[in-house]
Amino acid sequence: LVKEKTSKFAAHFTTLDQHQPVREGSVTVSLIKGESGIRHTVEAPSSPGIFSPALQPKEPGMYDLVFDLKTPEYSDRIVIEDVQVYASVAEASKNISEAEEAGISFLKEQAWQIDFQTAPVTQGQVYDIVHTSGVWQAAPGT
Repeated sequence: LVKEKTSKFAAHFTTLDQHQPVREGSVTVSLIKGESGIRHTVEAPSSPGIFSPALQPKEPGMYDLVFDLKTPEYSDRIVIEDVQVYASVAEASKNISEAEEAGISFLKEQAWQIDFQTAPVTQGQVYDIVHTSGVWQAAPGT
């Protein structure tokens, strides 16, 4: 997020039951600092599970980024605290870490196409532990 620059979001939302994309509803994204902020609402997903709001911050600083999802069945709120809005693109570019650029990609769009399920985290005991190590590698030919 950069002052006076429009930031477009690809906000992915999945229902826990059957791990399916949210197909209807609205999302409001808000950038809040103290008692004031800006917001943008999109009334439907741009494609199943993906909402595309945009924000244009007016001032640099630390903000809370809030996503409000409303569907016919339920509402949910996700708050991400201490989100930095940079004064310039150059300043933002200096703060991109190499760790954020590397990693294993498993997109929600991929998960929606396979037998995959998520569930809320619960506390419990682990009875069996298998100690192992390994290296992630792409399958040959991919």
